[in-house]
Amino acid sequence: KKTYKIEFDQIEVIEAMGDYAKVKAGDQTLIVHQTLQKLTEQLPHEGFRRIHKSFIISMSKLQYIEGNMAVVAGQKIPIGQTYRTDFLDNFIK
Repeated sequence: KKTYKIEFDQIEVIEAMGDYAKVKAGDQTLIVHQTLQKLTEQLPHEGFRRIHKSFIISMSKLQYIEGNMAVVAGQKIPIGQTYRTDFLDNFIK
């Protein structure tokens, strides 16, 4: 039941875990009691993108895209078919 302060620019990846989410921020990994949908509403839209039903990534931490995978801070994240077109359109801009 601790409350942590994390700056948006520290967040790399957010992964869904049912009614919880795993937030990876640098060397910290926090489990928060929020759904991915609620977190999506709270994050600044221009800095973060949902690329899969289970993942939100920080666009500033995105290293490259290879096939259907985005590499963020050395971690391979799948790009879901539903989110692919919107993600790639915004990535190119």
